[in-house]
Amino acid sequence: DICQTYSDERSPLIKKYEMNLSTGNIVRNDCVIYIDLRGNNSLRFRLDECFNIDELLLNGNKTFYSRNGDYFEVSDIPDGEEAVLSINYSGRLNYMDKLNNKTDFCDYYSGYLSDLFAWYPKILTDQNMGHKKEFVISINAVNSFVTNLDEAVLHHSGFNTITGRKTDAFFYIGNISSVEYKGKNIILPVEYVNKQCSLDSIIKLFDVGFITREGKFSCDTLDI
Repeated sequence: DICQTYSDERSPLIKKYEMNLSTGNIVRNDCVIYIDLRGNNSLRFRLDECFNIDELLLNGNKTFYSRNGDYFEVSDIPDGEEAVLSINYSGRLNYMDKLNNKTDFCDYYSGYLSDLFAWYPKILTDQNMGHKKEFVISINAVNSFVTNLDEAVLHHSGFNTITGRKTDAFFYIGNISSVEYKGKNIILPVEYVNKQCSLDSIIKLFDVGFITREGKFSCDTLDI
């Protein structure tokens, strides 16, 4: 779902997302988007084609939109500085690669909503994708989860409200836990916590720098 962005200096800019997100076998999202129009009278969004749009409102009123695959467009927007788009959508999210590894998916037990994946509407211009937006997401999660919006704090299943200012948002959902090590929390699958040999391996990788404090892999230590 990695899609090439395009350059448009007058691109509309999304300032804020408010979401009521429900995960499980069906992903549902009631999403409100606050947009700086910057002189534009049309908006073109990418939202993955697995989602059906149930309702779309512009400034509180029903409006016409066209859709083609992953994209939908709202035209004939009245002149103004800002617009508020409300969109309710739902769908089954289940993508796998050629080796049958799950990539972007969500079911009753787990899920990965990638920042590179259009699980929420995006305007794909360099200008829009490059600047930070405010996210306020109320999520009803089927399992424990972490998100980049609050620096990967571990949250439990059920209702949570997450806020943050990022260029994009992602969620990992599943049987995950955390352990404290040298004043840092390491997020990892539950089965690693329950097996001492697996936990020791993760801590070793953390010690030598293969896994950094930000949870990223270091190419300098691939020969350990």
